[in-house]
Amino acid sequence: MHHPWHEVDVGPDAPAVIQTIIEIPQGCKVKYELDKDTGLLKVDRVLYSSVVYPAHYGFIPKSYGDDHDPLDVLVLMQEAATPLSMMRARPIGLMNMIDAGQDDAKIICIHLDDPAFRDYWHIKELPDHRLRELKRFFQDYKRLEDKEVRVQDDWLLVFGWRLFAPETKLPTCQLATYNVSPTPAVMTGTLARLKSTLKATGPG
Repeated sequence: MHHPWHEVDVGPDAPAVIQTIIEIPQGCKVKYELDKDTGLLKVDRVLYSSVVYPAHYGFIPKSYGDDHDPLDVLVLMQEAATPLSMMRARPIGLMNMIDAGQDDAKIICIHLDDPAFRDYWHIKELPDHRLRELKRFFQDYKRLEDKEVRVQDDWLLVFGWRLFAPETKLPTCQLATYNVSPTPAVMTGTLARLKSTLKATGPG
């Protein structure tokens, strides 16, 4: 069995098109999480709040974030998918959030093989209601766990929507610095590089 984080390629067209691994299907209330040692999915918890995931939640293989985990993605798609599905996706934006004092940004993507979403290139093209749904989910889903979710003061909206510049999408350096056993130098600053390519703006 291939380890989904370490042995699945991000894809030949990265960073414009990336391979993603889905951990949690949209509409689910169970927080599945990749077990780093085995590559299997484990049940982390059932969400305390009366909410469900508004999009497919997963990660980019062979990527590494400041939280020592692969980079998180939310993939928009019409239908439900099976956990550990591989899904071709196009990054269209980033939602910045601080979870318990730690940077925990989410890369917003669309599923390239879904005709209802494949023509979106930019987060501002999404209906405002969809952006509000995503934002509201992350505002609410940990509230009953008494965990703090906040943003930095210089971000424009509550969750600091930022846009990928059309010519950059997802920076190659974010993927190239990945290593199965990252050194401290690799572990720090990778998400900061991603943010440095983004243009700050609001969804409206």
